[in-house]
Amino acid sequence: MHPTPKKPRWTLLCVLLVLPWAGIFLLKNLPALDRFSFTQTFATIGAILVSLLLVALWLLAFSRLPWGARWKPLLGLLLALGATLGMIRKDGHMGDFLPQLSFRWMKKPGEQLPALAPVADAGSHRFTTDQPGDFPRFLGPGGRNDQEAGGLAENWYQQMPKELWRSEIGLGWGGFIVAGDYAITLEQRGENEAVVARDVRSGGVLWSHQDKARFEEDMGGTGPRTTPLSSADKVWTLGATGLLNCLDGKTGRLIWMRDTLKEAGHQNLMWAKSSSPILVDDLIIVTLGKGEKSLAAFRAATGEPVWRGGADDAGYGTPVLAEIAGVRQILAISGKSAGGYDPATGATLWEWKDGFKSAPANVANPLAIGKAGVLISIGYGVGSTLIKFDPATRTPTAWPYHIEWQTMKMKPKFTNLVVRGELAWGLDEGRLSCLNLGTGEQVWRGSSYGHGQVMGAGDTLIIQSEKGAIVVVKASRTGEEVLARIPALTSKTWNNACLAGNLLLVRNDREAICFELPRRVVAP
Repeated sequence: MHPTPKKPRWTLLCVLLVLPWAGIFLLKNLPALDRFSFTQTFATIGAILVSLLLVALWLLAFSRLPWGARWKPLLGLLLALGATLGMIRKDGHMGDFLPQLSFRWMKKPGEQLPALAPVADAGSHRFTTDQPGDFPRFLGPGGRNDQEAGGLAENWYQQMPKELWRSEIGLGWGGFIVAGDYAITLEQRGENEAVVARDVRSGGVLWSHQDKARFEEDMGGTGPRTTPLSSADKVWTLGATGLLNCLDGKTGRLIWMRDTLKEAGHQNLMWAKSSSPILVDDLIIVTLGKGEKSLAAFRAATGEPVWRGGADDAGYGTPVLAEIAGVRQILAISGKSAGGYDPATGATLWEWKDGFKSAPANVANPLAIGKAGVLISIGYGVGSTLIKFDPATRTPTAWPYHIEWQTMKMKPKFTNLVVRGELAWGLDEGRLSCLNLGTGEQVWRGSSYGHGQVMGAGDTLIIQSEKGAIVVVKASRTGEEVLARIPALTSKTWNNACLAGNLLLVRNDREAICFELPRRVVAP
């Protein structure tokens, strides 16, 4: 008699497959374990590899299946894996380092885009930068990242917005500005870096300006990373390779250009120029690259260099004009420090280096908190620090300060915070969180939106999730309350949204959309 075949150990296979994914679940849901988003990424990749190895080990050693039934599934698994790898390609990485995959037969982002007209007739289009509904710079009017949303209907999020237009767009991670009838952004068109102005309500191209410049890098992707700046009748842009342009706002005609990195003798940063220009008095302030004195000012009208300041390599954040301890200054975060600088001369007022933890990229803008505080927030497992100055002991040459608090509960990698009073909302390694600025304690912690962006709008937060969807959340101190989800983009989105009146413009490196939100009806 033949011995009775033993039953296959299906229960053991299930247990072996559950173990690595149970570990991932704990890592993503226990606050003490998800300090670094890239730790989760590597753990996810590890879990996939471990699962495949466990299946192979179970088949060969523990399954109790007949030998023929062991080799055939294993061979099929290997063939399926090889065929899958042969059909896909990598189109960059997500913010947590996971590869962004596409099928090989799909068109690559930025390919086969229509040609752009260099300069168009301005016609009757309005170009304004200080009227209601204008969004003239990075993070909106004043760089506050918080819009009053006075033009929106009450509970506007209860109605699905109307899509005015949707268009293919060139590569890049910058956002739109809106100046009257013009919606302007930077995008990569083949070997050219282009500033493109569209009709804000139709999406039609009004003018473009192109420079021979292209930056590409596997992790960060291809194209410009900054948002234009507009004031009066002009537009200023800073490209990924450091080209600083001043353009006529109505026609796109070049007024002046500076090759900022070349002129300074600086090398570009690893992930290129990502700091948007700002206007302070009659100066355009930008950051430079790798080298000393990486903060620079140029005359807005002529491009004439005025001053350079700072002590080390530039960071990726945009400078901020603020008043700290009664002194007007430019706040800037560099590669190894944060500091305050005189807007007229670039002279260093103060620098914070002690305890400044180095990260691959310092991206979030420094923020003025109250009358004498500066908040420095960094991702990559570094966290947030509130520095407080004492106006009573400050002298022209000394700025005594103390660390009010430090926390690991807010680590914004790419995003800037929304600050109102003693509360700040942001993406803590991708998870929406609320922080008490008085104590540094986390008020609440919500869902993960990836490494996207957050903007304040009235009593809401508009979240541009990394995967492309728009999520509207109540700006609350009591917890995450999702008010609406708006299907929008469908691939990696690191770009900041633009809210101009009741028009919401979003884009990534493939597509741009303009939504019309419900408008407030004013009684006659």
